[in-house]
Amino acid sequence: MAEKMHILHVVGGMDIGGIESMLMTLMPYMKKRDITFDFAVHGEKIGMHEQQILEMGGDVFHLPKFKGWNIISYVMAWCKLLENHPDIKVVQGHMTSTASIYLSVAKYFGKIVISHSHSTGIRGNKAMYFCKRFLEYPLRYISDYLCACSIGAAEFRFGRDAEKRKNFYRWINAVKPELYQYSVTKRKKYRQLLNIDDDAVLIGHVGRMTQAKNHKFILKIFKEYHRQNVNSKLLLIGDGPLREELELMAKDLRIDEKIIFLGAIGNTSDYLSAMDVFLFPSLFEGLPVALIEAQINNIDCLVSDVVTNEVEISNVIRYVSLKKDATYWSGKIRKEPRKENDCKKIENNPYDINRVAIDIEKFYKMITSR
Repeated sequence: MAEKMHILHVVGGMDIGGIESMLMTLMPYMKKRDITFDFAVHGEKIGMHEQQILEMGGDVFHLPKFKGWNIISYVMAWCKLLENHPDIKVVQGHMTSTASIYLSVAKYFGKIVISHSHSTGIRGNKAMYFCKRFLEYPLRYISDYLCACSIGAAEFRFGRDAEKRKNFYRWINAVKPELYQYSVTKRKKYRQLLNIDDDAVLIGHVGRMTQAKNHKFILKIFKEYHRQNVNSKLLLIGDGPLREELELMAKDLRIDEKIIFLGAIGNTSDYLSAMDVFLFPSLFEGLPVALIEAQINNIDCLVSDVVTNEVEISNVIRYVSLKKDATYWSGKIRKEPRKENDCKKIENNPYDINRVAIDIEKFYKMITSR
């Protein structure tokens, strides 16, 4: 029997989010190939995915949040973790702000270290931006391998032409297509749950409530749309640090009764069929999994022009400049009819988990055999 390979993924937490969902989608496929995913999370909060991770044979290790002044205790916590778990062969850093610290420690303990970029921007003010950029710069030299979900994400974090380096690997953000097919049955069921009329236009968004996702602009767009189309509602799926602020903003704009803050849920795929339009005016992205899922569901997607065209697998995406105002964006919203099984029209989908899992298995076995 082949020895199980343990890969330690380093993240902020294991709640709902693009990175987390991608890893959880991939985990059962890796388990079948004797590759076990373990997770190092920052902070004591128990994430909603943790029980499922344990059930699939993985471990979750809670480390202290890095605050600058606690660098010694932070490093010591990492030393203790890696010393006590020699079965971990690879440490893959998705949380890149402190990756130059923990990947250096992992390298000292003889681990193969991977830095993984998922974005083309950084949240926070200018001081935070420059601080994180400074911390992330050494990653291109520390890491044994560089991974990214898109060319833009690679170059943002690892420098120009990063994708041409011999140690670069483009990691495709995969989904299970069958989960996201449009369903008339689901549409009726979940619109009833949300109290949405058949004739109403339901505008939807899926994403963590952070600066990058541009939720404040979403609210402004919806206000303009609702002014002209009173039989409309906005569904926001996701949670995050800006939620309370957004709820207050919705009240100030007097559209709070027309907005459904659904929060972080485990069955996002079910609600896609209930939507009529997918609104995605992000300020920056790596390669958003939510847009792959929406395309499979064949929703008309209104997307900011900063999102890479690598995400396109169908013709339902329409790009709009972030320089345009909310009125202009709202004027681009349209309701298009959908049919069941339309995802079958998407041929050679590069984001299909059944293909991606095979490639990632080959990647892990290649780097651990050297």
